Amino acid sequence: MADRLEGYAQGREREDRLRALQLGCIELGRSREQRPILAWTQQAGQCDPTLPGVLLLSLIHPMEWIGFETNVALVRRWISAESPLPAGTPIWTLPVVNPDGVASVEAALERGSPRWVRGNAARIDLNRNFPRDHRARPRWLDFWPLYRSGPSALSEPESRAVADLIADKQIAISISLHSLGRWLFYPPSGRWSPGAETPRHAEIARHAFRRLDQGPVAPYRHAQLGRWSPFFRAYGTEIDYLAEATGGLSYLVELSTGGIGRWGLRRLVQPVFGFNPPRPEREISRVTPLLERLTRAALETPPPT
Repeated sequence: MADRLEGYAQGREREDRLRALQLGCIELGRSREQRPILAWTQQAGQCDPTLPGVLLLSLIHPMEWIGFETNVALVRRWISAESPLPAGTPIWTLPVVNPDGVASVEAALERGSPRWVRGNAARIDLNRNFPRDHRARPRWLDFWPLYRSGPSALSEPESRAVADLIADKQIAISISLHSLGRWLFYPPSGRWSPGAETPRHAEIARHAFRRLDQGPVAPYRHAQLGRWSPFFRAYGTEIDYLAEATGGLSYLVELSTGGIGRWGLRRLVQPVFGFNPPRPEREISRVTPLLERLTRAALETPPPT
């Protein structure tokens, strides 16, 4: 029996919503199943390409649809006349990093069959497929469905698309939108010890949290991802790679507390409902002030020379 994640764009609705913003579209490549991997940015003349900009990523993990909704909401606000960002700031977004994984989730909803999907068509977890601290997993662990990192860094067309997008860009801050837990994480992910970039990431995060003085703010926390738990390390993540490759700030945001128990008992068997709250607009309104403070601070505080 077909099911639907109400309140979330699905299928062609996603691209239609982005085209309605009158953004420029760049095809970065094709996925393993030959779906286009699309980046979007302002049209020529709508930003100053000499300024450092902002990069937004979402749907690296294909069940985390709240990331796409937040991504589009931020872009819509940031390209408007009421944008809180400095005038001329370039904005790049790759809202569906993993189109094959998303198509697999949608097919499972259409069939009404439970399906856990974290990777791409090759079952590679894309936010373990980037160069910094990448570790190929032993073949004997292939039975375990989580954290398949790929045979080598950037082995997947989707992760290579991210690398191609940033190759010639000045990026002050990258924000990768995931779900769930209400965390703001920064590098490094694969190490307990802080990196050279960690103090600046932590200070900008503290600044953003200190300045939250208005609006309904969700109780987010911030930490170095490699210190989230004494037993957790994430090797080859996008935030570690982006921080190293761009020289800018790079954060991973775990949005919301998901939808477990809030969609109704019938939907507990379909994992995608557990990652996404029934009313995405409420979570977006709560997290937007935090992300805007974070982004403004990054744009207004150049890195040390």
